[in-house]
Amino acid sequence: MRRTAWSGIVVVALLVAVTRGPAELANAPVRWILRSPLHGVASSQLLLLELTSRESGGAYVIPVNYVARGDFLLVGSDFTWWRDLEAEPRVRVELGNNPPREARAAIVRDEAARDAGWRTLRPRSFVSALASEAVLIELTLEPEAAP
Repeated sequence: MRRTAWSGIVVVALLVAVTRGPAELANAPVRWILRSPLHGVASSQLLLLELTSRESGGAYVIPVNYVARGDFLLVGSDFTWWRDLEAEPRVRVELGNNPPREARAAIVRDEAARDAGWRTLRPRSFVSALASEAVLIELTLEPEAAP
């Protein structure tokens, strides 16, 4: 790739980081992969979660790590986006190449359930999640609409 092309990519990346924050710089390519035919490389561990901002009221989509547990999904947050779920627990989940599904989010407050959930979600690094202020969230998927 020519030097001028790389310069353009760097300028776009800097504009995204400045205007939307550095997390968007990482989230955008992951969202693209999860919505593309290449989703199989990541969709067994990552899903897209659409939630509503408690400040602006606008919807936004973030990739999150998940694990399926029966009729619900467990996701974790090391960042403050989980506070938006306290204001509006209704979310949409994009999992693999399936159509988005409505879900209801609930923060896991029971200490034993939270600890067990983190051990399942992050078996190699659950200790750091337990030691931090990371939050575990349970997503209950709404039944699929009939065709």
